[in-house]
Amino acid sequence: KDIVSSDTDMPIPVFDGGHRRSLDGVTVFNPTTEDASPSPLAYAVVTGREGGMPRVWVLEFDEEQSISTKEAVNPLAVSRMTRLEFDETAYDVGIGGNRDPSLPYIVISYDSLVTPPSHIAIPLSNPVDLDARRVLKEKEVPGYDKESYACERTTVRSRDGKTEIP
Repeated sequence: KDIVSSDTDMPIPVFDGGHRRSLDGVTVFNPTTEDASPSPLAYAVVTGREGGMPRVWVLEFDEEQSISTKEAVNPLAVSRMTRLEFDETAYDVGIGGNRDPSLPYIVISYDSLVTPPSHIAIPLSNPVDLDARRVLKEKEVPGYDKESYACERTTVRSRDGKTEIP
């Protein structure tokens, strides 16, 4: 079954099996609140590719919209979908070691030609807030100054003019 977005009156496919976006893996999180009670929201962290780049999306499920009844079952109604964005245009990203699905954040692995391999904690409730992200671990490279380097992803149009090629 397609994963659909319920942002509109008509569900629209988020991952439809087409060529635009591929899905590699899904990890489900159900964080607890500060008083250790279950959150009314559940999240799925989805890894895949889009535009030739590895991507990570955070999907938020509202349990009120995802309740199964005798008349209908809609367990995959997505109330919000966020693609994680980063400062650099060319990078590698994936889900890291997330041992506890009740935590309010995810850990991702990130690196690029400029940034050494690192593990970053990203809050599930606000994954677009760059200031809320915490670098948990970054490989130390002696004598390396990140500000001395740059990385840019460029594309050229194919001969037929239809496809952007990295």
